[in-house]
Amino acid sequence: MHLVLFYVLQLSKKYGSVFTVHFGPTKVVILAGYKTVNQALVNHAEEFGDRGMLPVFYDFTNGHGILFGNGESWTEMRRFALANLRDFGMGKKRIEEKILEESHYLIEVFENHKGKAFDTSQPLNYAVSNIISNIVYGSRFEYSDPKFKATVNRANDNLRIGGSVSIQLYNMFPWLGPWLKSKKLLLKNIENNKKEMEELVRGLKETLNPQMCRGFVDSFLVRKQTLEESGNKNSHYHDNNLISSVANLFSAGTETTGTTLRWLLMLMVKYPLIQGKHQ
Repeated sequence: MHLVLFYVLQLSKKYGSVFTVHFGPTKVVILAGYKTVNQALVNHAEEFGDRGMLPVFYDFTNGHGILFGNGESWTEMRRFALANLRDFGMGKKRIEEKILEESHYLIEVFENHKGKAFDTSQPLNYAVSNIISNIVYGSRFEYSDPKFKATVNRANDNLRIGGSVSIQLYNMFPWLGPWLKSKKLLLKNIENNKKEMEELVRGLKETLNPQMCRGFVDSFLVRKQTLEESGNKNSHYHDNNLISSVANLFSAGTETTGTTLRWLLMLMVKYPLIQGKHQ
């Protein structure tokens, strides 16, 4: 990726702030420099607002959800997600309470190692995923729950696979897909996680109380139900958008936050004086 950026930078010096290149068979228009990018994204935000859909992104969501959607569907899902995530604590003291609650379970895992060295990756990812789960589903999972562990691990595997050379080749030459083992594994992980999420959503549907929403999923189901009862059966509030949005929230938050926390732990170990101030 660094080589690509360096190459594009060199091309901008020769061809100016707007030029075209081909990544495989895909034509890409490059905007280079602050003024050009600012003019496109600020002065012409509507024209440049959509997100490019690489083949691997389409495999993840089929164009549904928050991260890889476009147009009216994306606008509505983003608006709904922001409003409801705030309702369930995002950016407020309520989320701090959820984090503190989960931290007790995480500390127990750390203490069980009795001072011996261990890999913090999994427990940190489980803790972060549980905080997201609390907001999305209204409940958490035990770290020993095999389904929970498998779901988190598959999601993390997909991030690793998604950055592999073979998947980058697939993005450039989609016809290679049927012959790539990594793509097959990616699709298998996506399908298995989708089944787990659908099962959880079914359970929430069966116990849904419109007067007492437990999390993001409940709010989505209530909105969907309300629209259908009013005769609107073709809204953006459908199961595909729900499952994709839930998957987006977990994939965008778990590994990224977990990695940040691992760096934090490493820096605390390196600088014990700072560590002491935060204990």
